[in-house]
Amino acid sequence: MQAGLLDDFNDLAVQFMKEFNRRDEILITAKSKALAHKYQTEAHFYLSVMIRITQHGAGIIKEEIDRLERIIAGPVHANKADELEKRKNILKQFQVLHYERDEL
Repeated sequence: MQAGLLDDFNDLAVQFMKEFNRRDEILITAKSKALAHKYQTEAHFYLSVMIRITQHGAGIIKEEIDRLERIIAGPVHANKADELEKRKNILKQFQVLHYERDEL
């Protein structure tokens, strides 16, 4: 399993991207899960991605992955690079689903 990924939130990401009409309901579920989750940082990042997709559309996924890759490629402290890599892995969960949906 890749760093930063949470199985229960990956499931929510799948639902979020596939069931467009249930996004508000899925967001509420994600918020309540994130509050009590063992991995707060990662859980809240999944939640923030969902909110940003709702506000700006799924195109922000690729933009954010590209931005993180540019930062990681530069001079970054190892701890920060690990954090950014986790964020990129989480974003890719949404991106894969976004492109699957576009191909249907």
